[in-house]
Amino acid sequence: MARLRTHSKFVILMGLVVIAFFYGSIYLYHSAGKQALLQLEDKTQDRAAILSELVDLYGEQLKVLANDYSLWGEMVDFVNDNTDLHALSRYGGSLDLLKSFIAAGYPMLI
Repeated sequence: MARLRTHSKFVILMGLVVIAFFYGSIYLYHSAGKQALLQLEDKTQDRAAILSELVDLYGEQLKVLANDYSLWGEMVDFVNDNTDLHALSRYGGSLDLLKSFIAAGYPMLI
């Protein structure tokens, strides 16, 4: 076999370096993509857990509101059934509205 010149050896070596760089770049690109997908999956799971906690917290508040409202309903029924007064239950409004009802002579239960 003929001996290769230094120039030919250098060209072959540089070709191997370029091929190694190319395959290394592809490997890093795919591994970074996999890592990004894993991080995205972790963030998605974290957000799902936070959403679940928020639903539990707000759900608990709705249960308390429903329970309180049902107790007010029982109180209204008791007043209507056992007294000569007429009662109704409302929620919301403002302090000024409450003051105007009291000033007009309407009995209020807070």
